[in-house]
Amino acid sequence: MDFRMILEGFIAEQVCSLANEEDIKDLKLIKNKAKKFLLSEPVDWKPYTKIDAEFHEALARIAGNPLFKATLKPMYENIHNYFYQYLPDKPELLIKENYEDMSQIIKAIEDKNFIDAKKAAMLHVSRFHNLMEENELQHT
Repeated sequence: MDFRMILEGFIAEQVCSLANEEDIKDLKLIKNKAKKFLLSEPVDWKPYTKIDAEFHEALARIAGNPLFKATLKPMYENIHNYFYQYLPDKPELLIKENYEDMSQIIKAIEDKNFIDAKKAAMLHVSRFHNLMEENELQHT
């Protein structure tokens, strides 16, 4: 979690100065996919994780350093297995929180607010890590 928080926070911060109008449009398109998914029935977390990964990969691409994308891709390919196993079985809540986090990150990037972008990205990572830990403790 610490590594992801640092990396994702740094990436969001970098994207603030690098994102152009087309990049922000791309991020908003991903957010719109997330919103449609949130409003669909039944809500299922597993397919939604592809949208989440797409969002994080887009941020890494915009940040422009190929090492970010190379580091995040295998991380997301593996972390979703943990999401499925350890996140609480409340997909509508998880997707709603994820969507809200995504919205905050995009808004901060659009506003070129480096501090809020970094905080929102780090909070996003922390929130989902903590949910997994809480759920694991409840089932042990």
